[in-house]
Amino acid sequence: MTVNYTTEPHEITYSVIDDATGLTLINHAQLGSGYANEQIPLAMREDYQNVSAHYEQLGYKLVSQETLPAAFADHDLM
Repeated sequence: MTVNYTTEPHEITYSVIDDATGLTLINHAQLGSGYANEQIPLAMREDYQNVSAHYEQLGYKLVSQETLPAAFADHDLM
C-alpha cells in the first residue's frame, strides 16, 4: 500500500485594529499563501507595507506592525 500526502499552502493573514476604539477595521484578511519553507515574495511584503501606508493616509497612526517571516513556516504559528 502506498500513501501519498499532499500539503496545503500556508496562509498569511493580517488584521487592522483601531486601538483607540477597539474597532476591528480588517479581520484576518489573506495577504497571500505559499508552501512550507518558500520565501515570502517581495510583492507580498510590499502589499503588507501598503496596508499601513493606506491607513496612515486616512489619518491613523501606526502603533505596531508585526514583521513578516522570511519564509512560510512548516507549522502553524500562533
